[in-house]
Amino acid sequence: MTSSRHGTAGLSLLVLSLLGTACASFPKAPDEGGATWIRVQTERFSVATDLPRADAVELVRMLETWWAALSVEIDKIAGEGTLGSVETPEPLLVVAPRNRRELQGIHFYFGGMFSAGWLLPPIVSMGDIGDEQGREALRHELAHAVLGQHVPRVPRWFNEGLAEYLQTGELDAKAGTVRWGARTTEPPGGLGLSSTRALLDPRSWAGNEYAPVQFAAGLLVHMLVSKHPSEVACYLGHLRADTDPGRAVNACFSSRDKWDFELGAYRYSFSYKTVTLPFTGGRSDPRVSTMSPASVLATFALLDRMVLGGEEPGLGSARRNRMARNLQRALELDPDEPLAGLLLLADEGVAPARRAAVTAALTEAHPGNWRAWVRRAEDDDLPDADRRQAYENALRLAPDRVEVLRLAAFVAAGEERWTDARELGTKAWLAGASDSELRELLVAAKWRVSPADRARTASPPPPSPR
Repeated sequence: MTSSRHGTAGLSLLVLSLLGTACASFPKAPDEGGATWIRVQTERFSVATDLPRADAVELVRMLETWWAALSVEIDKIAGEGTLGSVETPEPLLVVAPRNRRELQGIHFYFGGMFSAGWLLPPIVSMGDIGDEQGREALRHELAHAVLGQHVPRVPRWFNEGLAEYLQTGELDAKAGTVRWGARTTEPPGGLGLSSTRALLDPRSWAGNEYAPVQFAAGLLVHMLVSKHPSEVACYLGHLRADTDPGRAVNACFSSRDKWDFELGAYRYSFSYKTVTLPFTGGRSDPRVSTMSPASVLATFALLDRMVLGGEEPGLGSARRNRMARNLQRALELDPDEPLAGLLLLADEGVAPARRAAVTAALTEAHPGNWRAWVRRAEDDDLPDADRRQAYENALRLAPDRVEVLRLAAFVAAGEERWTDARELGTKAWLAGASDSELRELLVAAKWRVSPADRARTASPPPPSPR
C-alpha cells in the first residue's frame, strides 16, 4: 500500500552504503548471540525493541504523546471535527533498535521508515531518538501513520509534504503547548524542481534520491497550510470521498496557478508562519513481555521486506537471502508464528498445498487473526465451503478493513449482487485499495447496476491509474 522513508540528502545511496558497511550491523536474534528483545504494548502501539526496559517504556510514552499531538494538528488542518474519531483497529508495530549501529544495519540511508503492506501489519522502523534528527524522523513517520488512518488515499506529494511539515513539532511541557512550522534546513542543491507542478507528477518521486523533492513538497504544504487553510481542508475532504485524487486538486486549489510565485516568496520570507496550540499529552499503560525467538526473527524478516523496495539495484540479494533465512528459522521454531506465516503467504510463489497448510495452521492457532482468514478465503484451490467460511470469519472480525472490503466486493460480484459489489468496491478503493482487478470490477459493476442505483452510488475510479 504505502511506504515512506525519512533520509539523508547529498550523497548517493551507493556511497553511503559502502561507507556504512564497516560500522553497520543488522541485529542478531537472541538464539544467535543477540540481545533479548522485548515487546512494550499499549492500546495504540506494539514496540519491538532491544532497548533496556526503562528506556523502552519511556519511548512508548513519547510515542503516545506525539501521536496525540499529531492527531490534534491533522484534525485542525482538515477542519476541526471533519475527520472524525478513528478507533485503532490494532496497535501500530514500531521497531526500535537500541543504537545507531543496528539502525544503520537495518536501513543505513534512511533515518526512519513507515510501511503499510497488503495483509501485513503497519510498521514504523524508527531511528535513534537520542538526537533531534532521530526525533524528527520519528515524528515524520508517525505523521504518515496518523494521516493514513484518516485519509488513506493521499497522493505522494501531499503525504510527504505534510509529514515534512509535521516533523517540525516542538513540545513545551511546562507551557502545555506544541509548536508547528519551524523553518528547516534546505538540502544541498535547492529544491531541485522546475515548478510546483512537477511535485504532483509521480515521476518526480522515482528512484531513491528524492530528498530535494521531499523538502520542496514540505515547503509547499507549509505554505498552503499557512496561507490557504480552507483549500487544504477542502482537499482532504475530497480525498476521503472522491475516488479520483486529480479531481480533488482541481476542485479545491483555486490558487494553483500562483503556487510557483507564492512559494518563491514564501521560501525567503522572514514571516515564516508557525502555529502554537495548547496540548495535553497522551496517556499510556504499557505492558512489557519478552519476545520469543520466532517472533524476533519474523520481525527481522518484515524489516528487510519493507526496505527492499528502496534498495539500490544490485544490493538487494543479500537482504532477500537474510529475509528468507530468518523467515525459515522463525517457522522452524514456531510453525504457528502469525507474522512469519503472513510473510510467507505474501510470496505469490508459494505452492498451493503449502499455502493451504499454512492458512489452516494460522486460522486454527489464531482464530482472531482476520488477515489469516482473508488469505484463506483468497485461496482458489480450497473447496468453496472452506473459502466461504473463511470469508465470513474475516467479515465478522474486521468488516471495515480495506482488505476485507475488497474481498466482500468480489464475493458480491461473484453472486451478481452488482450494487453491493460497487458500493463495497468503492469503499475499498477509498480505503486504499488500487489494484487493476478491483478497478476492472468497479467498471464492470457500473454498467450492471440499475440506473437508479447507478445515480445513488459513488462514481467508480478511472479505468487507468493516475
